[in-house]
Amino acid sequence: MKKITVLLLILSAVFCLGPLKTKASTVIEGPEVIHKAKNQVLTIADIISFYSSDIGDVSVSFDKFTGNGNRIGVYEVQLYVAEGETVYPKDIEVNVVESLPAQIKAVGNYKDIYTNTTAELSQNSILVALESTGYIQIIETTQMYILNNTYKANFGTPGTYDYVFRLVDSTGYDNTFSIKIYVSDTGTLPTPDFVYEKPASKISSFLNILKNILIWGGIIFVIITIYKFTKPKVKAVLK
Repeated sequence: MKKITVLLLILSAVFCLGPLKTKASTVIEGPEVIHKAKNQVLTIADIISFYSSDIGDVSVSFDKFTGNGNRIGVYEVQLYVAEGETVYPKDIEVNVVESLPAQIKAVGNYKDIYTNTTAELSQNSILVALESTGYIQIIETTQMYILNNTYKANFGTPGTYDYVFRLVDSTGYDNTFSIKIYVSDTGTLPTPDFVYEKPASKISSFLNILKNILIWGGIIFVIITIYKFTKPKVKAVLK
């Protein structure tokens, strides 16, 4: 009888346990990997805006990206959303690369482009961005065929658009790619009133002056040389 009582108590304890404090997140929607250019402004607030959850607002647990956004490398960020005492985390990576086309704020999962309503992205900008992340390969003979483009007619309207294209080249390469283009309004940060430019150092100023002297000195030397060879020669007339 005592054994049965103990067993019942154990079973009761098991079924009465509350939810785990932390669960692997399948409730935060958004890319696992983000690429951004080292000289492009992308804040942690911008990154959070790429994610959503039906449970609630997405927040940051830890952030190794902020402060390193201008250094090429891979940085870990953990996002989370909470439901009562249960926390759902999502680990992501931010890859800082040398460059991306200026109008592209970031690329998610190597292929999905984040931009804004400022102007329409060119096909070249899209290809350059996807080559930078390693999603596609381009050679001199690459040809592109657009199969579906809901972005073109809607680039000035915030939303998510399909972009499907085919790449072929002289090697026999033939692949079809399907990406998303996420268009936001002007972005988290408005157009700045001022962009800081580092003052030129004394050495740089001296070198610029020296360069100008050499350029103008060279021009004057060429003019004098041409004049010497082309001026008419006057012969003295003896009386």
